[in-house]
Formats: sequence, structure tokens, C-alpha cells
Amino acid sequence: MKSQLKVHPHLQAVLLFITLLLAACSDVVFVSPQPQDAPDLYQIPENYQGIYINSDSDTMRIYPDKFVLTFLNNPLEINLSDENVKIRRAGEYFALNLHLDKYWGVYLGKQSGEQLEVASLDFSSLSEADIEWLKRQAGAETPVGEENKGKIRLILKPSPEIFNEMIKKGLFKNVTLLHRQKP
Repeated sequence: MKSQLKVHPHLQAVLLFITLLLAACSDVVFVSPQPQDAPDLYQIPENYQGIYINSDSDTMRIYPDKFVLTFLNNPLEINLSDENVKIRRAGEYFALNLHLDKYWGVYLGKQSGEQLEVASLDFSSLSEADIEWLKRQAGAETPVGEENKGKIRLILKPSPEIFNEMIKKGLFKNVTLLHRQKP
């Protein structure tokens, strides 16, 4: 199967898996990893490490330096050392940034008790007021022509302050909950 994206085959598999795991493909992308002013993390905090499962029985094992996602008994590893993967702290969240050809997909993760909440931006969940705010504050552009083949609806360029405001405004509305499994 030939893909429209020009990314490493392993990363394509990662992106497909994450898309299926999170039950949504983000149609809102970023020009650069987020938040822009945060350093890349090369280790996942110990309190996040463990095994998580979602309502479809898909699992995510979080290690200090990688994730192992299992969907339909197919494990897939995402290493923080991969140049197409960046994790950064965004307040109480961690932002998982995945390089998608020209742009970055961003997923927010936050631990709450024994749950891991993973959230992304989805164009269909944004109100007209949200979209107008993103255009004014985050430099949102609507792609045209060749760029729109991937069904990208918005391209964002937020400052670190505006990215934090996007989180506070609750714009990352596409949420999947994973529950920690006891050892």
C-alpha cells in the first residue's frame, strides 16, 4: 500500500497505530513541535511508567525511554530517541509531537489517578468562535492545493503562551482514557 505521506515506513506504522488507538486522525497540525519553548524530554517520568489499557483492550506500555503500543496483538515501539518523536512538558501535560511529513501532530497526555488521558485537536469539535480565535491568536491557516491532500483543515503556529491558552480553553477535545493495570 502506497502512502501519501513521505515519512519513514516505521513512523508511518506508528502514526497509523496511534490514529487507531486514539480513534481519531488529527486534521489540525502544527508548524513546529509544541510548546516551542520547552526542551525535549528523553525520559518519561517514573509515575507515568506502567501498563495502560483502553476500552477496546488496546494496551500502552510506558517505559523510561519508549512507548510500546499493542493493537490487535501487534506491538509497535515509539522511541524518544527517534528524531520524528518529541515529548515536551506543557504545564501539567506532556505533549507528544509526531512529525507528519511537513507538519507536527500533537497529542496531550495527563495522568489523573490511575488514568491516563490522551487528547488531540479535532477540527470538527471546534466552534466557529474557536476557529476565529485560532486564526487571530495561533496564526491558523487553512491549507490549499497540494497541502490539503492529507485532509488537513488547520495549520497552527502558536507562541508558547498561546499554546498554553489553547489547553486552558479546552480546545484539545478529542479524548481517550487509558486505565493503569496493576502489576
